[in-house]
Amino acid sequence: MNPLQKRETCGAGIGSCGAGVCCSQYNWCGVSAEHCGGGCQPQYGSCTGSGGGGGGGGGGGILDVPRPQFGSIPYGVSITRCNTPGTVAITFDDGPHIYTGQLLDLLRRYGVKSTFFVNGLNFGDIRQAPNPDVIRRMVADGHQVASHTYQHADLNTLDSNGRRQQMAANEEALRDIIGVFPTYMRPPYGNCNGACLADMAALGYHVIMWNIDTLDYQGNVQASINIFDGAVGSQAISLAHDVHSWTVQTLAERFILTTQARGLRAVTVGECLGDPSGNWYRDAVTGGPSGGGTGGGGGGGGGGGGGGPVPSTDGTCAGNSGGRYTCAGAPFGGCCSQWGWCGSTGEYCGAGCQRGFGNCN
Repeated sequence: MNPLQKRETCGAGIGSCGAGVCCSQYNWCGVSAEHCGGGCQPQYGSCTGSGGGGGGGGGGGILDVPRPQFGSIPYGVSITRCNTPGTVAITFDDGPHIYTGQLLDLLRRYGVKSTFFVNGLNFGDIRQAPNPDVIRRMVADGHQVASHTYQHADLNTLDSNGRRQQMAANEEALRDIIGVFPTYMRPPYGNCNGACLADMAALGYHVIMWNIDTLDYQGNVQASINIFDGAVGSQAISLAHDVHSWTVQTLAERFILTTQARGLRAVTVGECLGDPSGNWYRDAVTGGPSGGGTGGGGGGGGGGGGGGPVPSTDGTCAGNSGGRYTCAGAPFGGCCSQWGWCGSTGEYCGAGCQRGFGNCN
């Protein structure tokens, strides 16, 4: 084989690109948006590239972040039920998608919380509008964001490096959106053998399965209702998908009503396991617990005191920062979006932009 060709191409049967270099959907190595964007193959390289993307820690260095195992919930073990009596975790996979915003409206209306196992590139690119603000809204509304791999890959079909790259690519995307990355994951198709579980433990993940599969992806609404109604009880974890219109527009409300009618609380997986919310995410620099989800608690001491909000140090603004931070003068962008995050694109500076906490050009 031509050695130059071997360095420039990548993919199944070929090999991986060099450090910080992306493998495009067409099996070419590079660092442009065409290489690192839609269709990028994270099992054969980075999906941000040394020349691409977002703040902090460039390239593929996220795998160098320490992975201490904090809290009491086991790592690298399949978890199929909750620990806390009286709770149910109604979970959603495969998003975000065009229906996810409607689902967030429904959950807010009923005052319930959920866990979203998100992909970076499945039914859309998580980095493309409106998906970043949808993810931020999940966090702002008190839901839990967890990983479902970058491309909905069957982890049992990949080697250890491929699994690590799938998780790392999703970590990079979520770090760029919410500033931290999850400690909870769900393997696509529920496939995670012993070698996979060992890799997830090494990467610092709680592996969340389910004990109610609603089979909502089959499109038989009544069958899914029957499954849920017949199985839901204290400490259940149910599986559904926010990428289907019938799930969002019919099934989700029925699941909530059934849960509440039985005197149970619909909560996040983290809460149903009794895990403090500060443990749900990992600091993208230190690897320790984020302390308060994604913009809430860590650090920030020095500054009580007088005057108005100060430039954001963590990307949050307005109510999402408790009124402490403005985007004016912050390194994340000068506009404060309707969800309380700093940025400089239309999704931050356009509709809903909060002029009291930055500019809205």
